[in-house]
Amino acid sequence: MFDYNFEPMKYFIPFFLLLFWGNMALGQQYPLFTNYILNDFGFNPAIPGNKDYLDVKMTYRTQWTGLEQAPQTQILSGQGVLKSLPMGVGGYLFNDVAGQIKRTGISGAICYGLDLGVGTLDFGVSGGFYRFRLDNGFFVENNTDPTLANAMDGKWTPDFSVGTYLLLNNGAFIGFSVPQILNQKINFNTDTQIGTRTHLVPHYYAMAGYPFKLSENFTLEPSVLFKVTEAAPIQYDFSMRAFFNKKYWVGASFRMHDAATAMLGYEINRRMSLAYAFDYTTSGLRVASNGTHEITLNLRLGGPKDSDGDGILDPDDECPEKPGPEANNGCPEEKEEDKGPADRDKDGILDEDDKCPDTPGPEQNQGCPYGDRDKDGIRDEVDDCPDVYGLAEYKGCPKDDKDGDGILDNADKCPEVPGHIKNQGCPLDDSDGDGVRDKDDECPETAGVAERNGCPKVTDEEREILDLALRNLYYDVDKYEIREEALPFLDKLAELMLKHPDWKLRLTGHTDDRADDLYNIELSKKRVEGVLFYLMNRGVPRRQLVTEYYGEAVPAVPNVDEKHRQLNRRVELKFIWD
Repeated sequence: MFDYNFEPMKYFIPFFLLLFWGNMALGQQYPLFTNYILNDFGFNPAIPGNKDYLDVKMTYRTQWTGLEQAPQTQILSGQGVLKSLPMGVGGYLFNDVAGQIKRTGISGAICYGLDLGVGTLDFGVSGGFYRFRLDNGFFVENNTDPTLANAMDGKWTPDFSVGTYLLLNNGAFIGFSVPQILNQKINFNTDTQIGTRTHLVPHYYAMAGYPFKLSENFTLEPSVLFKVTEAAPIQYDFSMRAFFNKKYWVGASFRMHDAATAMLGYEINRRMSLAYAFDYTTSGLRVASNGTHEITLNLRLGGPKDSDGDGILDPDDECPEKPGPEANNGCPEEKEEDKGPADRDKDGILDEDDKCPDTPGPEQNQGCPYGDRDKDGIRDEVDDCPDVYGLAEYKGCPKDDKDGDGILDNADKCPEVPGHIKNQGCPLDDSDGDGVRDKDDECPETAGVAERNGCPKVTDEEREILDLALRNLYYDVDKYEIREEALPFLDKLAELMLKHPDWKLRLTGHTDDRADDLYNIELSKKRVEGVLFYLMNRGVPRRQLVTEYYGEAVPAVPNVDEKHRQLNRRVELKFIWD
């Protein structure tokens, strides 16, 4: 039996709200963004860890213009890192109106970052409160209904979000986050039997992107955003932005079953930028919608200074008090007549006399940093036997080898004077028998010709084999695999080394300046070992191959851009003789 003596508004209001919020739970329960990369902090609390300045954003979005009571969103956010800890903090304030429902929220976030060498991995959490209420413009005849009164006053409910964000040194990024993880219930009536209830369902976000730097002044950045919510289809956003001269960008985006978008942005100065997006509605609402507008103002406060105003921050500017182009590391370009003798690495040794003009080193080592040629853990400048593996207690020389000639004293007829094994440890007048006396022979252990001071003569054909192999031993970012096109030239080089068993080949590994020193040392070692093992697999004996690796310490050219960094990701080859 139905009871017809009921107050209509008591059931109309719960029905209205349940219908509206039911649709919202399946659709846009959480604020929507077209420029999601600019507003990523809104749904991922791990973002603050990758900014070294206070990043303030203000966003206004009006959705489906022309449609009555269409959603409108206003957002204010701020985020940055703590100077004394590897942590980031941020705050977020938003107001979202959709139909007759108004939602206001405030939250704070904190995240912790891990330095992985190849990038940074951040973990973040945020907590805050949302207030839900009916908009002031809602009108009914009977305003004494308790459910309506509660809905007009609003309901505060807590919220909690988690997220993680990986940013690599090459600019690639990937993030995962879950806002509204508490799955909070909202009830506008104290009578739980008839009250209006809904859930703040968790939203699962995943985003990724990578900037392809095609030239110094042009970069393409594709990205994708996935959003999954309960009882709703997966939402996909695919975007592409093109950056010009680090000043302007344009882009396009497509949101599955919803909109196609045009975007543009402008860097007003290094402290301020502006972005705009227009959505053309592709869903069934397009008959009533005139599209969606979204505008974002970005302020960057604090952080590293740019004292000379040339657009290059002081930590990266070699001349922070004098403006200059990025191609010259922030220093003014000197006129030819103003240039003095060149000393690029400022080690006091002129480039013309410096074997390592881009890396500071002592004059005693011809301007190059000291290494450890015999890999015994004792640096060459304090190693009495820098080419023979030895012990620290014997100043880098082998045990019981006073003269450091590699022949133990009990078998050395001249233990106090370096000599040759052919002469039982005593000096030879012409060790290699090439007719050039040892005192005048630059390669006393390898037969050569007088015109090359006792070193072997390398023919033009042999030199070309080495040069072709050398030109092809470049590497992709963070890779140590030999490129396919280099293999035929290495095969010919292996054949040449087998023809000359008394020749040696020095392999030297290098990297660009990405990642830290220890990581780059290991990466350069792997590159050298890849070439070493390839040549050995072609029959070249290990004794003919000498390996060295310097990480980023000895660049071929300055690491000013990707084109130059490519030239530094290399393995160098050089014929050497004893």
